[in-house]
Amino acid sequence: MVGDKGNAQVTQSGEEIVRLQKVQVVPLERVTRFHGWLGRKRRSRQACRVVGESRTGKTVACQTYASQYPPSQQEGEPPIVPVLYWHAPEDSGPRDLFDGIFDGVNYQLKRGTISEVRRRVYEVLRSCQVEMLLIDEAHRIRPKTFSDIRDIFDKLGISVVLIGTDRLDAVVRRDEQIYNRFMACHRFERMNRSDLKVSTGLW
Repeated sequence: MVGDKGNAQVTQSGEEIVRLQKVQVVPLERVTRFHGWLGRKRRSRQACRVVGESRTGKTVACQTYASQYPPSQQEGEPPIVPVLYWHAPEDSGPRDLFDGIFDGVNYQLKRGTISEVRRRVYEVLRSCQVEMLLIDEAHRIRPKTFSDIRDIFDKLGISVVLIGTDRLDAVVRRDEQIYNRFMACHRFERMNRSDLKVSTGLW
């Protein structure tokens, strides 16, 4: 009997270790509200931005939202990608943006002038029925690249979401046309003690 009890405890401990090793997303109320806000922007095809300090959970919250709308595909048809997420590298130019979009829908295009690639991006976004484009670390993007981001919103009616630190506000405000389109903003704050207590209990 003692041996059986000991084995049961070991098994339970092993299962708990496996659970803790998995990547887990804690369903905080503020994240649920944020996802609701994103949902309204997606349905109304509005451009917006999400701003907050580093390590406040912006990236995980946005990736989790995108995972709620996974790609689907029927044989012989292009994939349907309702929500496309792209993490911008440092000093991102137009080609980085376009390559990120192609990678997000598993489309291969390695050659062509920037104009040809831009035109193909529009075709791919339409055929994949993208409703929302989440651009993380948007404060890293070169100023001239925002013209292409603006055109994606204007020409395709896709909800484009810029995600970044407070530096993003300074970048966006440099261009009145960009700022006017991305005026809607969600502020992502750090977790307070109440949030931390709830998340620890859920975890």
